[in-house]
Amino acid sequence: QLVAFVMQQRHMTHLPFPPCGSKGIGQLYDFDRLQDFVGNGSFATVFKARRRTDGQTVALKVVLKAQLESEKALRDVVNEVEILRKLNHRNCLRFVEVLQSDHEVFIVTEFLQGKELYDVVKQCPSGHLPEAYSATILIQILEGCRYLHRTANIVHRDLKPENIIVCDALDGEVPRVCIVDFGFSKYLGPSKSATAHGAIVSQQRRRQIAHRMATPGGLGMTLPINPNRSDQMELSGNSPLLTTPCGTLKFSSPELVKGLVANPGAERHGTTRQDLLKRDVYSVGLIAYILLSGLMPFSGTTKAALAVQMERPLAFAGPRWARVSDDAKAFVRNLLSVEPSRRPTAEEALGDSWLLSHRTIPATPSLSQLLDLDAGCSSDVEGEDACVLDRNTMRETLDAIVVCEQGGDDNAIETGAAHHGAAFPSQSVRQDLGLVSGLSEVPVDE
Repeated sequence: QLVAFVMQQRHMTHLPFPPCGSKGIGQLYDFDRLQDFVGNGSFATVFKARRRTDGQTVALKVVLKAQLESEKALRDVVNEVEILRKLNHRNCLRFVEVLQSDHEVFIVTEFLQGKELYDVVKQCPSGHLPEAYSATILIQILEGCRYLHRTANIVHRDLKPENIIVCDALDGEVPRVCIVDFGFSKYLGPSKSATAHGAIVSQQRRRQIAHRMATPGGLGMTLPINPNRSDQMELSGNSPLLTTPCGTLKFSSPELVKGLVANPGAERHGTTRQDLLKRDVYSVGLIAYILLSGLMPFSGTTKAALAVQMERPLAFAGPRWARVSDDAKAFVRNLLSVEPSRRPTAEEALGDSWLLSHRTIPATPSLSQLLDLDAGCSSDVEGEDACVLDRNTMRETLDAIVVCEQGGDDNAIETGAAHHGAAFPSQSVRQDLGLVSGLSEVPVDE
């Protein structure tokens, strides 16, 4: 709703965010742009900062307005902030505030001290996590998803081990697990709303935004509004809707991948509200598979090959699965159901008997203790579809595939790095300083 109203404004100098004051962001947050650097992306740089009023450590994402040269770039920033504003859950990144100067936007979030879930898995000597530890992580991911889907009415659309942070914890404590990077997320509106033909921003909210808008000038561009855009509507029930494919290819649902194969040139694909939420659940199923085995379930290098592999029954072959319980395999198989109608919701998944059996574990090893464990499992990969987990699979983004139109196999995977041109910070920097939402890239979904 807010994005729709903002896009009607012409020649914007400022986005609808409060100013940081005449003395700049430095009067509110203490940070050094060299020593406190965390990472950067196409449009933003992230710093570790200290709030001057109380000394709290935060993550400060600085977006350069000069690089927001398109309607979509502006929309992305506003959408990311509005999504973050709605979040209030232990297992989701916490928003602090957003400010702006004449030349920059400052998105402030909590600072997470810990490791990406990807690194937790890769650093285990056995190559995978014990069942009990995997269950405690999956419970928290699903609790975050349940909150997003039922309370916040948000679908994440890019759940993967890189976007899950396992925070540091004392020995014997269950570590906090946090979902981050909401750049691809979408607000669906209240589930019982009947505003399928478009939402109206409240007059009070409009006045608040108008008050924050600066005089005409600055960017000097017209940002037209399309009343048929699905991101400018509140979508209710299980009504049909169109969405732009986004996220990471191998963490996408089979229905989305099949849609890309059937309609390679389509920029929008049909779905429903409930099926869109079930895509997040499928991604959690893929994460569960990875935690328990250290492997990716699918090795396809084209969209067509991946779609075929997703249709096959899961085999759970190889020595890594030999020590995994049947209940854990059944849990993974349930979440990775090919048909969305047979896939559980996040709340239903939380009621699975395997997860319930691990809710009462008296003690969980700390992250440091876990990395010292070695279950003695072989690292051999068996099964025709499974493949070793690596960061390259995290770079295969759906948006890059959709826009790829020239040369080569139409089903070939084009990496997101080529599309975004964004450099990632080193892993040592990310592990030492933590991770914040949108660290690597500005969201590209419309």
